[in-house]
Amino acid sequence: MIETRAARHAQAPDPENGRTWDIAANLLAGPDLREERVIVVARDVSRTVELQESLRKSETMSAMGQLVAGVAHEVRNPLFAISANLDALEIQFGDHSPHAKTFAVLHREVDRLSDLMQELLDYGRPHSLEIERCALSEVVSQAIRATVPLARSRDVEVLDAVPGGLPLVPMDAKRIGQVFQNLIENAIQHTSAGGRVLVTAALSEDHEQEQVVCSILDDGSGFREQDLPRIFEPFFTRRRGGTGLGLSIVARIVEEHGGRVTAANRPEGGAVMAVKLPTAPMTVTGVA
Repeated sequence: MIETRAARHAQAPDPENGRTWDIAANLLAGPDLREERVIVVARDVSRTVELQESLRKSETMSAMGQLVAGVAHEVRNPLFAISANLDALEIQFGDHSPHAKTFAVLHREVDRLSDLMQELLDYGRPHSLEIERCALSEVVSQAIRATVPLARSRDVEVLDAVPGGLPLVPMDAKRIGQVFQNLIENAIQHTSAGGRVLVTAALSEDHEQEQVVCSILDDGSGFREQDLPRIFEPFFTRRRGGTGLGLSIVARIVEEHGGRVTAANRPEGGAVMAVKLPTAPMTVTGVA
């Protein structure tokens, strides 16, 4: 008679290949208990782990989104009243009053708060996606054109190396365009004068799912290693004056499309952001 002892289970991540394995070991003993064998079974559970993590993030982001959207909505009304009264005071005292500098500072801070409230609403507000099969090269090209003024002001060259022959991708072109504009602007802001930002794309397969991977590479200083696990968290930022919501919104939009966005440092220096979008048609129109 062969006896089987209780199996031991453990999950083993494989960061180098981006996979997670479920390892099960069973100890088998023969009739005389002297010939023992260990049977080890390794099962690739990468997709399951990714789906669990995605679900956990979606639930957290949904709850936080409702909270911040409610706060933003309540703040907008008094903020509008402050802005209106500030305009009235400025008209009353005139542009050349001794308070002109104070008015300028107040206007700048009110505008900054208004932008923050808009980002909070974008983060928390549900969006119905208008999905169509689109050429990624056209969406990226439009995003690059929108960043031209910023690139010129910082003396940074943006190179479009996205090929035109890639499969069409089911997407809400406006929302995905927002993703690429945000990522390209971030790359420009972290690149020194005279540097360049490269945008490229290629077809790939991940867990037997065909996808287009679009990468934004910059010549900046890259990410701090300890920051990489947190850069998509709401309100996390190292940039002075930043809200920490831009990359959170980017991640949310991409996940609504069944995709994924990742961040890493380049071996030669600088950072790379990769947006992975499936080419298979979406079965359900996503709602944030």
